[in-house]
Amino acid sequence: MLNLRRVLKTTAELLLTGAGMAHLGRRRHSGSSLVLAFHNILGPRRSPIGDRPLHLPIEDFEQFLDRLTATHDIIALEGIGTPSPGRRPQAAITFDDAYAGAIQFGLPVLTARGLPATIFVAPGLLGRPACWWDGLAHPVNGLEEATRNHALTALGGEEERILNWAGELGLPKAGLWEDCRIATEEELAVAANCPGITLGAHSWSHPDLSGLSPAKLDQELSRPLPWLRERFPGARPWLAYPYGMTSPLVEAAAKRAGYALAFRVSGGYVTPSEENAWNLPRWSVSAGLSERGFASTPLE
Repeated sequence: MLNLRRVLKTTAELLLTGAGMAHLGRRRHSGSSLVLAFHNILGPRRSPIGDRPLHLPIEDFEQFLDRLTATHDIIALEGIGTPSPGRRPQAAITFDDAYAGAIQFGLPVLTARGLPATIFVAPGLLGRPACWWDGLAHPVNGLEEATRNHALTALGGEEERILNWAGELGLPKAGLWEDCRIATEEELAVAANCPGITLGAHSWSHPDLSGLSPAKLDQELSRPLPWLRERFPGARPWLAYPYGMTSPLVEAAAKRAGYALAFRVSGGYVTPSEENAWNLPRWSVSAGLSERGFASTPLE
């Protein structure tokens, strides 16, 4: 399975970067906005660990930003969907989960370059030493597909249920870098005070919203925004769906809860003609992209 994924990824990267595709892609997306979804940024000279695609080494992050700023205008998230005055496509940078490494290592890189970003926060996860997808990852292979599928399909992506199940089976917990933990409220306050950094919601406790009862769904979506605004007045009414999973019922609940924008983790560019503000696309940037992949990612 891993080898097949590697072949498919490399093939896609070759297609995207071959025969002038980069230039054609930028022309095709002129006036549109690409919303990029990152998770964690690891400290210098650290290899991905835990659920590996989520943990991008800082050296790769800097390289990616170099490529991105050479071809795209970087904008704040609130500007997506607005026609661009220039000929280049736009890009907005987001982070899910409020990892400590993203705040400690990722934000200084962005602020030094004057680039804005949004962090999507699940308040119920703040201060955790590890989330289930990292803690249950194999030390060599990362998070096994069978573990991920069971956690999401049978256990609804709910942290407590997943950890109880793992404990009953005696599944070992992975050793992780310090920067793989979820930030504390105090660290989040530091992030909120960085120039150009805004906060949005990522539900309260990061379950699969599409599998919840209506009462639980409303609770998961109604709690984060008031919590954030009480502590961080600049928090925005924006939502990133946990695991990128949504449904028409979830989107309706997000609208009722007062969110103006809500994002999945699939799809490509946001265009000025988007009609559903509660099911907007993002492009997930994964650790382990090849050199070609870094060049091609913004063209998806």
